[in-house]
Amino acid sequence: MREWLNANGWPQEETFLDIDPERGLVAGVKWQEALQKAAGRCEAVVFLVSRAWLDSHWCRAEFLLAKNLGKKIFSAILDETTIADLSREFPELTHEQAVSLSAPGETQSFIVAPPPVHEPVTVVFSARALLSLKSGLEKAGLDARSFAFDPSREIFRGLRALEEEDAAIFFGRDGKIAEALDSLRAVTAKGDARLFVILGASGAGKSSFLRAGLLPRIARDDRRWLRLPPLRPERAALTGDSGLYAVLERAFARLETPRARGTLAEQVGEGGLLPVIDTLRCLAAQRLLDPDAVAPIAILPIDQGEELFQPDESGEAAKLIAAVTPALEAGALMLFLAMRSDGFARLQSDPVLGAMKAEIFSLPPLPKGAFQQVIEGPVKRLQAASGEAALRLDPQLTEALLEDVGGEAADALPLLAFVMERLNRAHGAEGALTREHYAKAGGLQGAIEAAAAQALTDPTAGPFPIPMAPAERDALLRRVFIPHLAQIDGETRSARRRVADWDTLSADERNMAERLVAVRLLVKRQDDATAGVKVEPAHEALLRRWPRLSGWLKDEEEALIQFDGVLRAAEEWNANGLKPDFLTHLGARLSTAVKLNERPDFARLMSGLPAAYLRACKELERNIHKKSRRSQAMAVTLSIATPFMIGSLASQQISLFFTTLVLSPLAGFIYLFAASFLDRIRGISDRFVPGRQHRGVYVGFTSILFTVFVFSIYVYIMQKFDYLEEKEQIQIIFMFFIVLFNFFTLRYLIKNRYLIGIIFVSLLWVFFVVLFGLSVADAIGLDIPWNGLFALGLGLAALLYIWWKMTFALRN
Repeated sequence: MREWLNANGWPQEETFLDIDPERGLVAGVKWQEALQKAAGRCEAVVFLVSRAWLDSHWCRAEFLLAKNLGKKIFSAILDETTIADLSREFPELTHEQAVSLSAPGETQSFIVAPPPVHEPVTVVFSARALLSLKSGLEKAGLDARSFAFDPSREIFRGLRALEEEDAAIFFGRDGKIAEALDSLRAVTAKGDARLFVILGASGAGKSSFLRAGLLPRIARDDRRWLRLPPLRPERAALTGDSGLYAVLERAFARLETPRARGTLAEQVGEGGLLPVIDTLRCLAAQRLLDPDAVAPIAILPIDQGEELFQPDESGEAAKLIAAVTPALEAGALMLFLAMRSDGFARLQSDPVLGAMKAEIFSLPPLPKGAFQQVIEGPVKRLQAASGEAALRLDPQLTEALLEDVGGEAADALPLLAFVMERLNRAHGAEGALTREHYAKAGGLQGAIEAAAAQALTDPTAGPFPIPMAPAERDALLRRVFIPHLAQIDGETRSARRRVADWDTLSADERNMAERLVAVRLLVKRQDDATAGVKVEPAHEALLRRWPRLSGWLKDEEEALIQFDGVLRAAEEWNANGLKPDFLTHLGARLSTAVKLNERPDFARLMSGLPAAYLRACKELERNIHKKSRRSQAMAVTLSIATPFMIGSLASQQISLFFTTLVLSPLAGFIYLFAASFLDRIRGISDRFVPGRQHRGVYVGFTSILFTVFVFSIYVYIMQKFDYLEEKEQIQIIFMFFIVLFNFFTLRYLIKNRYLIGIIFVSLLWVFFVVLFGLSVADAIGLDIPWNGLFALGLGLAALLYIWWKMTFALRN
């Protein structure tokens, strides 16, 4: 059996035979532990069943061990034992694929020397049974070499994820693939977990592991699973070109029962996803040509699973979760989520998916020992298909790459893939990739910078001209990425790529993006669902490993976090029927968001729902301020009226009592007037005079001009109507208005620490406080020098108030 396996493509070093004197159970080894270790590492287990095997307690124990480990099991019957005998004596074994090597018909002979005597004997097996066994083992094969290789397809994909078509060149993860499939089989057998979550850091290769590693191998076990095409949520989890409806359309096409995407959308909308999934499962069962076949469990792979929990103006991510829930609960569907480890908390906090049992599979960074397979494996597949001359890999290049990879703590895999793609595209036609080529490409660290420099070379050449001046080029490059193609996670502060609609870029930004697409730093693709074009960074490693871009992202970190905060809040507000309770941007947070919306680069992406959300927040804040100001105006009125009215009654100054009745409501009016006046002045200042201290100067200067204007009216009235008997009351009213107006202005300036405005308005306010004190002293009949002392006392109190407020403001 081992010789037959070796002759049919399974090398001796990859085959464990328990009776092998060198590679099997050798002397001194604990055989139970050795068998368990071998079973844990293998892809499939072939049991050679005989009457002696069935009578052996230990042989049965080996079978149960393999089954519990979730291994693919094959049974090859050696003697006259029939499948009926197996069914009667060991029914568990009949559930696995079985062939009878002693069946009649054409045979194949082998000369072997079995232990313990090692004398040559001839063994005859059924040729048909061996052919059936070979076919089954090939379908169960995990090694990349068990998949068909297409020489016309690029063997290095750069920063792009490998697809199912690339299974033949996906190397370095055999152990993890076997482990994941074992875990999946165990979960399927138990039937309790509804989510299979692949967690890994950015750059660990999750997407390629899912698409080129697991999915092609899951597809081979079509009796157990129905593998649907992978879904990627982006911002259109239902209607996008990688959304649910497109996935279902492709799934029906694979089963040779085409259905239009629009029809499927209607069926899901009317009857839910479960009936559609059941139909697919029935179609898959019919293809097995077994009347007793059970419909396989549908597996829906979701790549970039963290996108389900990102801001989504359309709300399609939430609708997708709602659509898959009944199918998950019925056990007809399992979700395969590949996502970043730092996004798992959001999955756990989701009210629907977080409540379901999940099987967690951790995908660590690629072991350093596996990088050589990643480098050489695809080249060897190409050489096997097209000859040694197709492409030669300089051993010194491999050494240099492995040396550089060894010093990389993160992003080693995407950087290596990007370098290999650039080398192959630039020099593959020459038939060899050398260390000299690698050095000229900038090495591992400089590969991205070198590609960017290539994109910016000859600015005016070609169909996509960009500015000649370096500063203008950098500004344009920055606008392409921020905020269109990058975002910052508010919890982890890590950079993430964003998918952008091509139409949201301006003409000059599209020219720059086309140049970056040409050097494979960006990916541009057609979205058939929207008849539009999408663009995104080829990999998140680009955001971390391009020094210029990572520096820009650091500078704009807070702005990008605020931007996503607005998008998320707007989405929640919209999902909850535009209720005011979900308007969460108020006060300083609203001011920051409004400033962000005034930036041209962000404003284009904040139109529509986000802009409507901010307008609603502004309106809510205005209403809150109005109510608050009315309450404060009432408090001002009472705080001024109460002491003066009590004092006037106590001193029997009836005229002062009635003056207070007039002035007290006036104080409330002045407060409301001043607040409204300052709001308008601040708005005008922000529009025409940008800058924090400039705003303070503008507000202070405008307040002084207004005070001079009011005082001029007072002087005109006093001169024009000199005969009036109520001069003292008119003087008090005007002084009172000016003092209170400047008091409220000063409070605003101190609160915002506008130093220059504080100095000018403070001097003006103290001056009019003294004048107001003289007017009041004259009204209540104080003589010299008491009227002056009274006015100076008020002026001193005003200075002390300013000192106290300034000290408090600076401390806080």
